[in-house]
Amino acid sequence: MSDLPSYNSPPVNEVVLAVAFADLPGLTIAHLGHLWFSEFRAELPLIEEQAPYDPPIESMGSPAPPVLSFQWRARPPSPRLWARSLDGSRLLQLQRGWMAFNWRHDGSDTEYPRWPAVEKEFLRFFRALDDFGRREDLGAITPTQCEVTYINSIRSSKAWADHGDLHRVLSILAPPQGFLSRMDTTQMSTAVRIRDENAQDRGRLHITAQPAFDVEDNQPALVLTLTARGAPDPATEEGLLALLRLGHKWVVEGFTSVTTVPMHEEWERHA
Repeated sequence: MSDLPSYNSPPVNEVVLAVAFADLPGLTIAHLGHLWFSEFRAELPLIEEQAPYDPPIESMGSPAPPVLSFQWRARPPSPRLWARSLDGSRLLQLQRGWMAFNWRHDGSDTEYPRWPAVEKEFLRFFRALDDFGRREDLGAITPTQCEVTYINSIRSSKAWADHGDLHRVLSILAPPQGFLSRMDTTQMSTAVRIRDENAQDRGRLHITAQPAFDVEDNQPALVLTLTARGAPDPATEEGLLALLRLGHKWVVEGFTSVTTVPMHEEWERHA
């Protein structure tokens, strides 16, 4: 992965690695609570319940028209467990059929620990969940979908002053011409197919840009989110890891593609 673009001061604020997996009928919130208590409580002592998350499914076929449907559940949805470190920089999310690990900037001078460290943490939690399922005779974890998300908080700087200057941050935006000489604000959403080295479709890279204001000084900011999502093939740990790494590559290359050279200089690009 050394051939990827790299920055000394990247604006990344949060990284999420997530996996959806085939339902284990016997898995309950009590099992997940026991897993946290027995294996993760010392390092992630802050526990709370959140509403269940319904992970989106990346379909590579033609988009289907919206259909009104009803689902009859054999059991009510269980909550999602959040287990956090004391400094708030590490978050493990657990629910039936889905798991995620988040690295979050804790507001200190601590730098983003880089991809290998985040991948290692995610893989450790994934293996612990898989081992737990096998020990408890619940079944092995079969990944059906995975995603890599990078959330970047880009503060206004010498390169851009306000939300009307977002074309100075995003290379895929152009300043207006003619009568509309300047926009007050702009938001963006786009997607591109992820292809592997054999030019096979493996998922999609979703890119969104949302104007915001920095909570510290109320100065203009931009939240730039890139999410790579797809189905592992094969549906094994090896397939999961391969797709996560491919997704990471597309996120990093995509980030560099949609941002401008002056911003790269500000973030101290060195590769």
